Amino acid sequence: MTVNRGPGVAKNGAVGVTTLEHRLQLAGQYAENAPGVPRSGILHQAATVLVAARGDMSYDIGPCPAVIGRTASEGVYTPTLTGTTNVPTDDAPATNSRWDLVYLKQNDVAKGDADNLAVVGVIKGTAAASPTKPTGSLPAGALLLAEARIFAGTTATNGGSNTVSQVWRHTAMRGAPIPVRNTAERDEITVPANGQKVTRLDVPGLPVETWDGGTTEWVRELESALAVSDGFWSITGNLVKTRAGGRTQVTASLQLTRLTAAINIATTDSALLVGMVPAAFRPGANHFFIGTSNTNSGTRYAEPQLVINNGGSLVGRSTSGGGVTIGVGYVLFISTTWFI
Repeated sequence: MTVNRGPGVAKNGAVGVTTLEHRLQLAGQYAENAPGVPRSGILHQAATVLVAARGDMSYDIGPCPAVIGRTASEGVYTPTLTGTTNVPTDDAPATNSRWDLVYLKQNDVAKGDADNLAVVGVIKGTAAASPTKPTGSLPAGALLLAEARIFAGTTATNGGSNTVSQVWRHTAMRGAPIPVRNTAERDEITVPANGQKVTRLDVPGLPVETWDGGTTEWVRELESALAVSDGFWSITGNLVKTRAGGRTQVTASLQLTRLTAAINIATTDSALLVGMVPAAFRPGANHFFIGTSNTNSGTRYAEPQLVINNGGSLVGRSTSGGGVTIGVGYVLFISTTWFI
């Protein structure tokens, strides 16, 4: 065991705070994926696009503060980018396509790097019909920001079928909710502290999930009020979370107004359910959803619905053999319970 000094301790002869001790102190301020394993990523990135394609063969990287854990038990580096930083790439391949990996890195001569500069760069993969991402060629300590696929014949990173995918991770101050784009990013936090929170960016209203160490699961804290639209339905109402049998039970009282494209509730018609509940709130495999609904546009129809999971897809059952048409402006009411 080693007791390390903190910042602000003046040298007494040759004894003073080392760069390693400073990095360890910094790591104590930021979120972890597991005890002693800092979560590398970007802090407070309000923009969803950090790496942007351009009208030439280069990329623009927006301003950001980064946290990078390079070596276990050696703290973090915290380089920053200000303004817009441009980084060039090679011309498009003559045939097929290749992957570009855009990264940010803090060099450290103590780790064998040539200098102590903070740098951005692009690792270019080999062109092929189904190219492989050159992840293994990223330099040690690099924080991957974006993956771009560059196709033959293009003269700009924003040209043709070229794509740029934002793959940088969010990180946060220790104890603060960590933004995650999906459950895969959330599950990179392999050993969460009890009470650790994440903010699900893929869920309407950005609800928070909390790690419940007693049941070893993420518990979603649904907002009590919901008002969203998916272009086909205007959805308003309330969502209430309770605990049930070690799982999270959600009770919904929703009103859905059909905005465009009338649909018909047939005897078995999963299309009915597409807009019933926002996608991120729907049950997953081996979960279930039971409820009742009705339409109202001058005439009222009672339509009990039993909805089960069938290999990952939702299936609805209506009591009326011929189905009921939900036209534009019709209102669908749902009072239902499901588990997440």
